[in-house]
Amino acid sequence: MVYRIACLACLFSLVIAPTAWSQDATSAALSFTEEGLCVWYGQEYHGKPTASGELFDMNAFTAAHKYLPFGTRVLVTRLDTGRSVEVRINDRGPFAPGRIIDVSFAAAQALVITHAGPTPVRIEVVGDVPAPPPAPANDIAGTFYIQVIALEDQERARQFYETLISQDYTHARIVQVMIGERWIYRVQIGAFASLSQAQAAMD
Repeated sequence: MVYRIACLACLFSLVIAPTAWSQDATSAALSFTEEGLCVWYGQEYHGKPTASGELFDMNAFTAAHKYLPFGTRVLVTRLDTGRSVEVRINDRGPFAPGRIIDVSFAAAQALVITHAGPTPVRIEVVGDVPAPPPAPANDIAGTFYIQVIALEDQERARQFYETLISQDYTHARIVQVMIGERWIYRVQIGAFASLSQAQAAMD
């Protein structure tokens, strides 16, 4: 998910992937479990940016979760066979009803679900829950947005945007930026009048 604050003249834009996590939540996350459906993604997104800013590697043991902090390690266990694999959260999703985790191709192979549809699993946090960033000494006024995800795929960005709109984030937006020689589409929600308001929205 990387906390970045960009200041352009008098305009501030807060780019916070959804990883804000209170101290209490950090402790509670160590006993976190969840059951639902597991899906996987691979070649189509290989080498493209994840929500955390990392490039997606279909051969690494990583996964997407809607809100667990980036860097969190979770054990994914099939409820039907008991087969399990440990993965590291570095992306956001899945957003379809009932689906709780989207694992990489390598993790899907370990779970033997590459030729299966959505598969019932249990996920458990097993460690490396990142601590929250320190709070600023003073509040900062300006215009802030919370970045939900950054993608090279314009259509996928549009789908995330429409999902946010359907969930009453009526001020969601897509910001198109050129990084190197690639266009990146940043899906953001806001606007917030201060840093503290943006951070409070993440709680």
